[in-house]
Amino acid sequence: MALRPTRLLRNKLGTVAPLEAKWKGVGPFLYVNHHVDHYPAGTETLGPDPKLLKGHNPGWDFENDFGWRTYMATGPVPGFPALVVHVEWRLTSGTRIAASKPCRSCAKASWTTATALVPVHGMGTATSKPERVGDVSVLRKPKADSRYQLWLNLPKKNKFAPPEFRMLWAEEIPKIEKDNGRVRISVMAGEYEGHVPPSAPKNSWANEPGSDLAIWLFDLKAGGKVTIPPPKGADTLRTLYVHGKGARVRLGDQEVKENEAFEASPGNSAEHAIPVTAETDSTILLLQARDIGEPVVVKGPFVMNTEDEIKQAYADYKKSHFGWEEKWDTSAPVYPKDAGRFAYFGDKKVYPPGKTPQQ
Repeated sequence: MALRPTRLLRNKLGTVAPLEAKWKGVGPFLYVNHHVDHYPAGTETLGPDPKLLKGHNPGWDFENDFGWRTYMATGPVPGFPALVVHVEWRLTSGTRIAASKPCRSCAKASWTTATALVPVHGMGTATSKPERVGDVSVLRKPKADSRYQLWLNLPKKNKFAPPEFRMLWAEEIPKIEKDNGRVRISVMAGEYEGHVPPSAPKNSWANEPGSDLAIWLFDLKAGGKVTIPPPKGADTLRTLYVHGKGARVRLGDQEVKENEAFEASPGNSAEHAIPVTAETDSTILLLQARDIGEPVVVKGPFVMNTEDEIKQAYADYKKSHFGWEEKWDTSAPVYPKDAGRFAYFGDKKVYPPGKTPQQ
């Protein structure tokens, strides 16, 4: 996916260009996408009404013709960590599996370092579950879900490192308020003015000394102002994705509108700080990192350094499906409605900070 080569706008801070449906990555961020789905009310089995599935191909409904998607069913994702960030956490029956078992309504974000031996289950249909009102089961109203999906490459030395799955619970992610509450910053990766996020998987590029990797999400009310500090590295790559209905901000003296990207000019001096003023309610996703500087070969869900490694990954998958059938008898596992928030990695079950089962 690439930015359209037309209507490029430049100022001393960087370049502005329209975004296509799939957002352009930056440096080691190979895939960047923002999914917005308006899920229907759920049934007692936490799925959509079967009548709504007519003409719908669950698992392959990537075009969002119905206003909501189920995303891929099962699939391997070797060679990179995947970060899934949920902005409006309203999922009640979605699942994501890393290494062995899914998490259920589990977090603000999940981060998986995936190698060629990790089966991953995409997010299932995230319908709202029924509530009990007296002796009657009542379906909740349809819910909207906003989700960023980021594919962050791994350096060659870590391509086959042991898999690791991290939950970034909403309670653990630093949230900073500025300008009398008109600016809110969620810090998923990379320190922001002394605010340190939860640690990334240990073999992630985010933990490489000098990677200067950051994932910051800015929610701005109209009139809100903030100055984004410059990167630490002079060769750090940085892109700001402006979105939200009617979004419009000024970055320095440059206007950037809904569904436009701002590719910042490289440099780490004070003049590379980015003054932001929101002209309307807007959201900005900032991604930055130094490039890994290695060859990248991508085919389907596989990310390697050479064509031969890609061929071997496909051969390994065709041979064993990476062990999926040994662990699951269904491609759409769903936990009980009253299970609460939790996550599995291997045989370890974890809960949000301060929470216990059923909370």
